[in-house]
Amino acid sequence: MESSPLRLGLCGIGLDACWPQVAGLKERLEGYVARVAARLLSLSS
Repeated sequence: MESSPLRLGLCGIGLDACWPQVAGLKERLEGYVARVAARLLSLSS
C-alpha cells in the first residue's frame, strides 16, 4: 500500500450578527486561525 501526503483543511467560522456586538471579535478569530495555520505549516517542513 502506497502512502500519500496528509491533506488538512482549516476554517474559522462565526455568525455575522455577532461581530457588531463584541468589538474586535472578528479580528481575534481571524488572528487565532492565522496562528493555527502557521503552526500547521511549520509542522510540514
